[in-house]
Amino acid sequence: MRVLITGAGGFLGRTLAAKLHQQGSKVTAVVRLGRDPELPVGIKLRAVDVRDRNALTAVVREQSPDAVVHLAALKSIRDSHGNEDDYRATNVDSTTNLIDALSTATSPVHVVHASTVSVYGPQQQPNEDAPTDPRNPYARTKLDAETALETAATEGRCHATVLRFANIAGGFGTVHDPNTSAIIPRVLISARNGEAVPVNGAGDSVRDYIHVQDAADAVMAALATPRTFGRFNVGSGQGASVSDIITTAEKVTRRPIAIERKPAVDEVKHIVPDTTRIRQELDWQPQHSALADIITDAWHASGAAQAF
Repeated sequence: MRVLITGAGGFLGRTLAAKLHQQGSKVTAVVRLGRDPELPVGIKLRAVDVRDRNALTAVVREQSPDAVVHLAALKSIRDSHGNEDDYRATNVDSTTNLIDALSTATSPVHVVHASTVSVYGPQQQPNEDAPTDPRNPYARTKLDAETALETAATEGRCHATVLRFANIAGGFGTVHDPNTSAIIPRVLISARNGEAVPVNGAGDSVRDYIHVQDAADAVMAALATPRTFGRFNVGSGQGASVSDIITTAEKVTRRPIAIERKPAVDEVKHIVPDTTRIRQELDWQPQHSALADIITDAWHASGAAQAF
């Protein structure tokens, strides 16, 4: 299978590209201009601004993929509040550019699109039929991208599978999450340098964390089961609090984690999406997403990357 991956220089993208290459797929990695990520020999690398319709169309036509995994996106909820135009250009316009690039194919090309459970807003255990309620520009742009793909699939311009991911974490070789504002990387930085981790209130807010390898396997399961259009939540199905993460990180690293207590914030305490549909329809099960496994692999990957 010829697979083109946008955003292939990112955390999930590098992991997925390596796993697909190992499986025998012919992978083209589309990365941001100026990026040169370490990828296995044999993967084609193309530096393209996905916001540039002509450039994206050129690489899609050059590679003529059987499937596209669309991971390219801006992803910070906090940053999105002051940069909605940039988020719309990267998250929505790139998706419509991709749809247009694929529209001339002789048969519909399957697009697997990375979205987010943030589109549900403050719902405790949403399934895919729950109403959406995006509360920030990041989530709104991801939902708009989903809508564009669903419309295109209905019109026969492509096939599409939307994967709404929970929080992706863990590590794969030297591939680790570079987002130091995310709680698990932030806690592991504290384990290395002793800098205190800010914790709101009692640290009892619960979220779902999925290992990056399980996230990549979910994409591969979707690629193996094309459909006109489908939508799936992807998560471990288990919740972990900030306190759980800190306690587990202390056990894994054998180092104390300093905490800086902050006032509690007004937020939903427990958000863990329902993942029944993907388990039943794509026969996918998370294999690496126990919290201790996620933190162990994140710790080793970030340490190995520093040594490398």
